[in-house]
Amino acid sequence: MYFRFSPPDFAQKKVCLTGPASCSPSDMAGVSVSEFDHVICINRAIETPVALEDGPLAGFDTYVRNIVGDRPGELAGHYTEERLKASGVENMVLIWGKWRDFHRVIRHILHIRSYKTRPNVFIITPGRVKRISKHLNGARPSTGFAILALLCEQKLSRLHVAGFTF
Repeated sequence: MYFRFSPPDFAQKKVCLTGPASCSPSDMAGVSVSEFDHVICINRAIETPVALEDGPLAGFDTYVRNIVGDRPGELAGHYTEERLKASGVENMVLIWGKWRDFHRVIRHILHIRSYKTRPNVFIITPGRVKRISKHLNGARPSTGFAILALLCEQKLSRLHVAGFTF
């Protein structure tokens, strides 16, 4: 397990990014997650598995979320060591939007360090989020948009996006 202040490297990989929207099953029609090197889910996917045509998505190797809270009922979802392990999460990406929220990042790091089985943690810093925001005329990107923008910067061999409505 390690912590990095950079996005994970998916260069030349086949990546499936699955968001929480109800259109996920139709967006994944005819697509098998086994075709991909990495399957990425965001926020509440850790609590509520993404429903696909052939049933719920059983596992994913990368979990992306914002740093706001980690309690039951939070919009970003509630992750636990058991949930990360059950989903097969190897990598966790935290989207850190504002420098003043440093204490929240530290809280997540300390929480994850207490796990026996820990994922690799990548932290997207406020500077990178601000660069993405410039492309949105100053609007703050959602967690899904931020990871999608980061993936589009990398030279992937394939990207399939499902479950997004923006």
